[in-house]
Amino acid sequence: MRVCMLTTGQPSNNPRLVKEADSLSAAGHEVHAIGMDGGLWPSKMDGQVMARRSIVQQPWTFAYAGGLAGSQSALYRWTRLRYGLSRRLLPAAPELSILRKRALSRAAIEIAGAALRFPADLYIAHHASMLPCAVAAAARHKGRVGYDAEDFYTGMWEPETGPGPVDRVLERIEERYLPHCDYMTAASPQIADAYVSRFGVRRPVTVLNVFPIADRPPVFRPTPESGPLRLYWFSQCIGTQRGLEDVVRAMGLLPDCHFELHLQGDWQSGYRDRLLGLAAESGVDTGRVYAHEPSPPDDMVRRAAEYEIGLALEVSTIQNRAMCLTNKVFTCLLAGNAIIGTTTPAQQALLSNLAPAAVLYSNGDAAAMAAHLRRWHDDRRFLDAARRSAWALGERRYHWEFEQQYFLNAVDSACSTLCRTSA
Repeated sequence: MRVCMLTTGQPSNNPRLVKEADSLSAAGHEVHAIGMDGGLWPSKMDGQVMARRSIVQQPWTFAYAGGLAGSQSALYRWTRLRYGLSRRLLPAAPELSILRKRALSRAAIEIAGAALRFPADLYIAHHASMLPCAVAAAARHKGRVGYDAEDFYTGMWEPETGPGPVDRVLERIEERYLPHCDYMTAASPQIADAYVSRFGVRRPVTVLNVFPIADRPPVFRPTPESGPLRLYWFSQCIGTQRGLEDVVRAMGLLPDCHFELHLQGDWQSGYRDRLLGLAAESGVDTGRVYAHEPSPPDDMVRRAAEYEIGLALEVSTIQNRAMCLTNKVFTCLLAGNAIIGTTTPAQQALLSNLAPAAVLYSNGDAAAMAAHLRRWHDDRRFLDAARRSAWALGERRYHWEFEQQYFLNAVDSACSTLCRTSA
């Protein structure tokens, strides 16, 4: 079967698409993905990510639409200008179709055109804005449509401001195009439930954000008996509304404990000074806060395995954040990190059943976080047992080789329907 995957991102910042493409390719399908160049750190890593795929028996391909920041800079600059103008004008004319299409992503128009030119049996949209492209291409080439909801796109707005014009457009897209999907997957049970409640669709198949077991080191690294314990947090952006203030305040409440905070990602403008300023105010030596450059998705589990404690610090104020289970949780489990997470509905439902590998605290309660950290710091054997439990859970259940079957079954169901229709 020929499969075309559509995303607003690129391989280095969309590990979920990469894993799905790997699985489809290994299952014998011909896979082609279409996305765009964001022009930031992922652009430097895409070559490495795709080079690893080129050596497998059935490699899959990725094509950029809308120009490249370097080699196709004129088209890239034009589409950026078009995107920026469309987003600024959309609030004044939200009903204009020409603005709605162009305000969703920089290269939405070019991705749609590339999809229409690529005949496939199945088109998989990896963002709400890609649904119209997938449905149109499937209609032209008599294919099927799949949709992966890594987030609940209708619930991504800040409660104090309410949904903006782009949020409204995404909601209308899902309302109109979800009925055309032959299957749908979601990244957490709570996201799946939200789509059923909001749009009345058949319940999506849950496919967790886990990673290949081959990504982790071959053996578990024991907890050091002395010295600093290293806290690890990663994301594409190091910024506000991510719970990092809790960690800094908790470290300030433990002046006799030796912790290091390691952050990986790109700093949000101005946030580095704010976080380090909070550290100084809290009595934390700013030299114990380390920032690291982003890494390719294939390397994230091995990077996490260099640390002892993983941080999953989501907030509940934004509906989507309350119901998501992020890459952090499953990266840290597979890496053998003890996990401290906030009590969002999704994380509480998962992590409360994973003791002693994980503990929970309420967002904003730095004292509760400090109590957990104190116990791990003072009882290294207890921490080591928590880490070994996480390692075992990753090996037994929370890895992509296990989880991919839910995804492949959903695709096979759509494929079998296609085959019966074509017969």
